[in-house]
Amino acid sequence: MAEKQQEHRFFIEKKVVNSNVLDEKLGILSGLLIGLTGLICATICALHDAQTTAIVIGGATVTSLVGAFLYGKHSRKKDLAKKAENESSPQ
Repeated sequence: MAEKQQEHRFFIEKKVVNSNVLDEKLGILSGLLIGLTGLICATICALHDAQTTAIVIGGATVTSLVGAFLYGKHSRKKDLAKKAENESSPQ
């Protein structure tokens, strides 16, 4: 009985890890596509003498991607600190 529970737990943990890896890859790919699309649009606007629009689109693209990256990094740090706190506290 205990062996089946352990196998099941390992199976579930493996699924969770694989799912997290897939989520990270999709997030990176999405960020890349959004960034490239924004920068391509900004370049096209700049080439058609719409420099102000190009600056706004390019700046907003870069700012939003940097903001999302920093927010994700902060969230991961917070989660790790919370896990470390939970593991160190007596139960």
